[in-house]
Amino acid sequence: MVKKPADSMDFDSDDDMPLGEMKKKAPAKKKAPAKKKSPAKKSKPAAKKSIPAKKAAAKKTTPAKKKPTPKKKPGPTAVKVTNAAPASSKFYATSEKGRMIQAILCRWWYGISWPSADALATPVPRGYESLDGFSGVYICTSGTNVGKILDNRNHDECPCFNNLIDTHAGELKSTLAKCIEGQMEKLEDKTGYTMKELEKIKKWCNGINGDKVEKEGIKVAKGLGLSD
Repeated sequence: MVKKPADSMDFDSDDDMPLGEMKKKAPAKKKAPAKKKSPAKKSKPAAKKSIPAKKAAAKKTTPAKKKPTPKKKPGPTAVKVTNAAPASSKFYATSEKGRMIQAILCRWWYGISWPSADALATPVPRGYESLDGFSGVYICTSGTNVGKILDNRNHDECPCFNNLIDTHAGELKSTLAKCIEGQMEKLEDKTGYTMKELEKIKKWCNGINGDKVEKEGIKVAKGLGLSD
């Protein structure tokens, strides 16, 4: 009896079959066909952001022209005043005649003799004494009128605003020049600040046109209610 080769041997049951044979006999599993990949959906392009319309370019504003700084007037510095200031202060600040009066009142004792010699020669009543610093003025120190003031000065000649505003600008010019010269003579420091300021005022005074300044002064005085 011819023996069958081992690889062709019959086995009564799978239990008797070697594992190697079982592997050979087991039909090869068919590979499942690979699933076709569905084509990737194309993503919709992101909506472009709407660009706002450009604002109209703002018109270039031309810079405001700077007002030229007013030239400083020669002579004494004008007084700065407010609406609440008295009329006399406004007259000083708004007219050449006012500036002349102001310059005189700052130094009148260098060019004006007041009170007059006649007022000083008046006999002093009994019981009165001279009031220091006020020539021609006396105070009662005894009797029934103690404390009473006696003023022998002529106030019509007093160097004050009310009298000087009624004086013609031409005469004021002469008075101011005299006051400036008198102050320069008394000044000890001939090279200091005060002397330089006096020289400026003197130069301004010499250039004043009396008639022109008087006309302007009358107009300004009327506007301020200082004259009829």
